[in-house]
Amino acid sequence: MLRQPVAWAAFLVALTAAERVREVRHSVPPRELCREVLPFPDSCDKLKTGWYKVNETGLQLQDCTISAGTDVKVQLDQPLIVHGNLTVQGSVTFEGPGTAFQQACLQVTDGVTISGSMVMKNCSNAGDSPWPCKDPGDNKGCGGCLQATSLSMEEGLLELRDCHSQGLGAGAALRSLRQRAGEMRFTKCAAEMQSGGGLYVGDLAQAGGQMTFKNCGASGAGGGLFARSTSTNGAILFEGCTAGRGGGAHVTGHLRQGPAGRLQCHGCTAKGSGGGCLSIYGNLMAEGYVEAVEVSAGSGGASVMWGFGHARFLSLSVSQARPPALLVNGLVAAQKLTSGPSKWALEVKAYEGIDVKSADCREVAECSFKVNEKWLTNFRQFLT
Repeated sequence: MLRQPVAWAAFLVALTAAERVREVRHSVPPRELCREVLPFPDSCDKLKTGWYKVNETGLQLQDCTISAGTDVKVQLDQPLIVHGNLTVQGSVTFEGPGTAFQQACLQVTDGVTISGSMVMKNCSNAGDSPWPCKDPGDNKGCGGCLQATSLSMEEGLLELRDCHSQGLGAGAALRSLRQRAGEMRFTKCAAEMQSGGGLYVGDLAQAGGQMTFKNCGASGAGGGLFARSTSTNGAILFEGCTAGRGGGAHVTGHLRQGPAGRLQCHGCTAKGSGGGCLSIYGNLMAEGYVEAVEVSAGSGGASVMWGFGHARFLSLSVSQARPPALLVNGLVAAQKLTSGPSKWALEVKAYEGIDVKSADCREVAECSFKVNEKWLTNFRQFLT
């Protein structure tokens, strides 16, 4: 008769022990379970495939190479500084704590070269950032995830997501960027007080590859990209990006696109008087393909492009763009202009003149062209 209570008590003890194990497992972060997490070494030569943690304040390395064939995961409880160059040949993931540092999660005083895979996420920089960004360390508020003098994208992948900064370049702040091939992704990055939600860069040269800005934003200019000068012969996509001006990109100099270039803006917005897709202070010379879909801007702006200089397009496709689509101080020239289905008129305004060789306005209410703020004419009747 006593065996049943004893058995029941033993069952309760076992159940309680199991619950305790379950509680312990849930109290440990998933990345800590069943894996050894090592302190980040004082030299990248000592890195092997595995998990590491930076919890030492002010850890500084002299150059760093992530060797081919290695897969390194790094938890950043403190910022990491590399004096010299960072070379990524293998695979590395840097994950911030989610709480803000007073500088970028990763600072590289010279250049970053990527031919493998580098991912950064969950980084926030609450440091102050005077204008403009200078060398790393001078303006600690620049760059939420990454701050470096230069970046060379040879091939592979660079992905920056969930990056935030009070200053310039929430994803990355760079003096120069060269992309030869590979893919660069900027996702959900926000410059909360200044410009360059995904990327702030002085000189951008894209010879090929893909660059994507998705759901990035800036309170200032350039929801996805802020650049001083840009040349591109690859693919650039802005999707769901917002800013005060230049919802997709803001360029203070010229933007030159080669014949293989493809620039697309989908669902981007300028809350102020800039361009929903592009704001350009210099000239736009597009020899490739430019597309804008469901873009908009605030009062005094233009949904596709707002600029001080000239805008020349080989092929421009516009759909669901709030008027005016283009508003420039110089000349607008297009070899081919196509309007997709839209409830709004396709409106182009230019101070110096408009030269459109071929326009397809069959799926839009009307195409209207204004020069020097005067109604020029409705070309729909003879432009095919």
